[in-house]
Amino acid sequence: MPFLVFLSCVNPENKQSSDSKQTDSKKDSNSLAGNEDKQKAEIQILEIDVNNLPKGIKYNGKIKSALRWIDKEGDNIVITTETGQYKNPKVKHVMDGYDSELFGHHYKVSNDQAVKSWTVHDYIYDCILEEMYFL
Repeated sequence: MPFLVFLSCVNPENKQSSDSKQTDSKKDSNSLAGNEDKQKAEIQILEIDVNNLPKGIKYNGKIKSALRWIDKEGDNIVITTETGQYKNPKVKHVMDGYDSELFGHHYKVSNDQAVKSWTVHDYIYDCILEEMYFL
């Protein structure tokens, strides 16, 4: 399941003012946590059968995971895929290496028709390792 991490730094010279802000933000974060728990209880995330995806879902590689949920924005599907090791003909290979790509796609679904709203893409091109390992 995807997750998000936020980090911040505190200037030691401003410690006193940051401590008072921290108390206020603890109150805010506690009320936000209550809202998150309430939202999680209302949203059910389901793994879906990759052989039974709505029309309009296009992807590269093999599906690693597929999740579906309905929230206030509507019906959503997220899939993650990976190509595995291959030679991408669009990449100039100066070291005779291999390529591999990972994708995350988000779709909005209406009337069993999916429309892509965003994609995340990561890759390695022309990798000279003998063999690449995937999780």
